[in-house]
Amino acid sequence: MVEFKLNSDMVSEYSSIMKEQHKQIEDLFKSEFLISYSISEDQKNIWAIFIAQSESQLIRVLESLDLSKFMDYHYHRLVYHESTHVLPSVSMN
Repeated sequence: MVEFKLNSDMVSEYSSIMKEQHKQIEDLFKSEFLISYSISEDQKNIWAIFIAQSESQLIRVLESLDLSKFMDYHYHRLVYHESTHVLPSVSMN
């Protein structure tokens, strides 16, 4: 799991790059390298869960993200992660 924290003095630059970052995140989901991605309401914190074969692979991907120059990050190896995906209910009308 990776915890990202935005450098608060770079908020204006950060917002202009967010769209490109979103495209990168979509690609990581499609490749199944990224399985979870959450952004705090104030957009200063991001939590992400990656499936990496090695620490060096993870770091290469993190450093390639457009926002990496605006954020500090720390990662933790997880032994267990569980989540549930709630699907919207379908109306039969």
